[in-house]
Amino acid sequence: MDSDADGPPTLVRRRRPRVGCDTGNGRVLRIDPRTHATTTLVRVGEPRGIDVAGDGSLFVVEATAKRVGHYSATGARLGDVGPVFNDPYDVEAGADGTVFVLETAESGTIERIVPDGSVSTLSGA
Repeated sequence: MDSDADGPPTLVRRRRPRVGCDTGNGRVLRIDPRTHATTTLVRVGEPRGIDVAGDGSLFVVEATAKRVGHYSATGARLGDVGPVFNDPYDVEAGADGTVFVLETAESGTIERIVPDGSVSTLSGA
């Protein structure tokens, strides 16, 4: 995987398939666990955090747009999750379809978005 002037890509190893954010180049990558070859799945402005849901779909923090995008396992855009955020930093997909969004690491604000779209603040401001 290539590095750029903005630093190395971020790697998430929580679940298969392995995916990574190449933030400086605006890419979400699929990483083959055997060969380590990468394939671009999604192009967005400054992907920051990413998680793979149980069904293989992807949740991507799109820092430039201040939103969380939902993508199919093949990279097709399925829509946005929750509102426009102040400064989204990371995302975690729950087994029940709930999505958790961490705003800036400094604020510690965690937003919980349930499958019906309702948003609640769990901690922080």
